Amino acid sequence: MSMISENWGNLLVPGLRKVFHTRLRAREELFKRTQVFPVDTSQRAFEEMQGIGELGTQGWNEFEKTGRVTYDEFEPTWKTRLEHREFAQGLVIRRKLIDDNLYPGAGIPRAVTGRVEKLADSAAVHREKSAAALFTNAFTDSGQDAEGFDVAGADGVGLCSTAHPASASNTATQSNEGTLALSGANLTTTALLMREFTDDRGELIAINPDTLLVPPELEELALQIVGSDRVLGNANNDPNINKGRYQVIAWDYLTDSNAWFVIDSVLKSEHLVWLDRTAPEFLGEGDFDTLQAKFRGYQRFSRGWDHWGWVYGQNPS
Repeated sequence: MSMISENWGNLLVPGLRKVFHTRLRAREELFKRTQVFPVDTSQRAFEEMQGIGELGTQGWNEFEKTGRVTYDEFEPTWKTRLEHREFAQGLVIRRKLIDDNLYPGAGIPRAVTGRVEKLADSAAVHREKSAAALFTNAFTDSGQDAEGFDVAGADGVGLCSTAHPASASNTATQSNEGTLALSGANLTTTALLMREFTDDRGELIAINPDTLLVPPELEELALQIVGSDRVLGNANNDPNINKGRYQVIAWDYLTDSNAWFVIDSVLKSEHLVWLDRTAPEFLGEGDFDTLQAKFRGYQRFSRGWDHWGWVYGQNPS
């Protein structure tokens, strides 16, 4: 590639864009964000999801007795609004890094591609930390996190709370927050508590707790709890009922070393949201006067949830 032209910075863009996206894909494949979040795209400045209640079972009258179909209506619950936020970071490369390339036939020098790979690494880590922040702040009921996303959900409390209202018109509350330390017995207790979740009509929600989300400090214990043939620390050698019932996800970016979460993976996919308005992109251009080329990564996304009933968080002190 000839770098005689003063458009040398622009000439680098196609090759470096490939370097950026190749590195980004490799890093994201190693991370847990896409294991936890269902990832989708958006074509709008924001997305709104209108929650609706359930029909219940009261309308299922015996037809032979009434001779008529009973009709019911859904009650609107909360409207969740997710506003996408912008994030960008750049780097500067000087012309002499290209001119001093000892192996011009090999293409863009490593001194340049290495910098772009670092930019891709930074983008991937940013996305990973942003996703994990939703769980780090799960027990907080108000304010915004470090990236400007609202901590509370549309029902006015955090993802994990002792006071989730049943609906906008039903002030009865439910809890998906506790303070139990991770153990086999407490995992069983938590799963049973989840199976007591009810909808806005008071009917049980069909819950199947099947995922255990933990910080790295609890990974070994979690794997023992769900992998051992026998109950840990039990002198009676009782069989372990939790064996094989849970997938363990140990997430390095969960910053609380004690907090852990039990998840229904099917319901999670319905109610937990990550929306890319603009997936990470790479652009750049050269500057005639400074003999420098500027490159930047840019992304715009939102994240959140529209219902809490897929998760139970334990936050021991």
